[in-house]
Amino acid sequence: MDLTAAVDVIRAPLGDLLPRLSAALFDTIPHRAVAELSGNCPHSPFKTHGHPSGDPGAAITTTELAALSPAARAEGSWQGRARIGGADVPVLALYSDATARGALLVLVRTEETPVPAAALATARVLWDLVTAHRDRMATEAAPGVLAQSRAAAA
Repeated sequence: MDLTAAVDVIRAPLGDLLPRLSAALFDTIPHRAVAELSGNCPHSPFKTHGHPSGDPGAAITTTELAALSPAARAEGSWQGRARIGGADVPVLALYSDATARGALLVLVRTEETPVPAAALATARVLWDLVTAHRDRMATEAAPGVLAQSRAAAA
């Protein structure tokens, strides 16, 4: 992944950020779904994109993500098998401490082989960048944006 992919992710409207992040990571870390649990987004701290398993109607839950958080937080990442979307699947969990509240990104992988160290390092840096960028947007939000977000959340 090159830096232009990071720019594309950062430029995305908030609703497109997770799909663009997924696309940026896909070639190096093939996956069928991504999910995030973010402490810095009061409007929508849990988001998903893609399909977690072959089961129709399967959904990733916050409980499943929260169970991965301690292991990912300890080293910054964790990879292995986990229960996601009601199925036992290979995952990569990335934890960002770029903000005070932290953020977890989980990729539901298409293969079992471990992610190479270089790809893992790049993914972690990109997730830190996205997390820090969104935190800055939330803390420096313009009054009009805040009013719109609060109205949508009500």
